[in-house]
Amino acid sequence: MLSTNRISIPFVISAESAASYVKPGGELLYSTCTVNPKENIENVHWFLKEFPEFYADDIREDLCLELRESVTENGCIQLLPG
Repeated sequence: MLSTNRISIPFVISAESAASYVKPGGELLYSTCTVNPKENIENVHWFLKEFPEFYADDIREDLCLELRESVTENGCIQLLPG
């Protein structure tokens, strides 16, 4: 397990558990209600490093045209109210 000095222990436990339930060919969606990078993109990067059998899909084609430009990196989008 990667050092958890920058990743929350509850996230690590949840991520490991969630990964074990994904069937081959299945999908895992990670969503938060925060704008804190440590709880968002840094957790995604950690997960993808720790679980190389997973990858971030390009989600642009699944989004409406107005949201496609909001994709920050492959598989990631941050939506804010307003």
